[in-house]
Amino acid sequence: MTGLIVVILVFCLFIGVGVFPDFTYEDVPQNKTASRALWLCLSVLLSTTLGAQFNRIYGALGNKISEQAETDIWWI
Repeated sequence: MTGLIVVILVFCLFIGVGVFPDFTYEDVPQNKTASRALWLCLSVLLSTTLGAQFNRIYGALGNKISEQAETDIWWI
């Protein structure tokens, strides 16, 4: 959910390029800005996906260790 919110915010900032003041005073082409926004969105989505997979695997392994610990205690 957080990744989706970040992607939406980046997209909104990209759409509103002309609305916000430019304090850098750099002349950056629109296609370069679009490319940077696209890569930022893709990297956020990829890192969010990898983080969710990590949490899923970590939780499954934690449950397995807990079950094994309970089994070991039962035999004592």
